[in-house]
Amino acid sequence: MALDMTAIVLTYNEEIDLPDCLESLKGLDCQVIVIDSGSDDGTVDIAKRAGAQVVRHEFESQARQLNWALDNVPMRGGWLLRLDADERLTPELAEELSQTLPEPVEDVTGLYVKRRVY
Repeated sequence: MALDMTAIVLTYNEEIDLPDCLESLKGLDCQVIVIDSGSDDGTVDIAKRAGAQVVRHEFESQARQLNWALDNVPMRGGWLLRLDADERLTPELAEELSQTLPEPVEDVTGLYVKRRVY
């Protein structure tokens, strides 16, 4: 069952990091949208081959990229996960999200996700 969630990945020339990021999202079975800032490497092709929707928008700042996407790109579902291309979900986190998000409590509007930084 697909999750009621959209993952947004912000990119600019991320052909090295993007494959692992997108691979880590596969277990979620959610909509994936890459907001690209005009990459001139293989970023866009990698995203498309992975099944992500790719939308180009000139970069202003991280916050403005996300806000632009929220205002201009149709998204599926009630949950949003925003990642940079050099971020990944652990398999354990993907599994936990897959089990938790299909039946959220009505008054829950967000979740804290524990992060590991390497």
